[in-house]
Amino acid sequence: MLCYYINPTNKIQLIRVIKDRHLNQRSDAAAQMNSVVISDFEKIIFPQQRILFEAMPEAQLEIYYSQGKNPKIAQTIPCQNLKVNCPTVT
Repeated sequence: MLCYYINPTNKIQLIRVIKDRHLNQRSDAAAQMNSVVISDFEKIIFPQQRILFEAMPEAQLEIYYSQGKNPKIAQTIPCQNLKVNCPTVT
């Protein structure tokens, strides 16, 4: 499906479309650090930049911002919520 995202901030963001995330059985921070992520797409987005991308309905968009040397996750959005509604042409 076609999705749309705009970086509404005044900061550079890293966005990543996550198709699947396999976690260890533990739910603690160490398990989160050891999770296996299957990413379809990754891109740097500048402030106010708009982007169209394709994703599976079950995918998630992870949005990161830079804090020092390590990016920090700011938000996760279901790609279903970013779906572009295209009118059908008849």
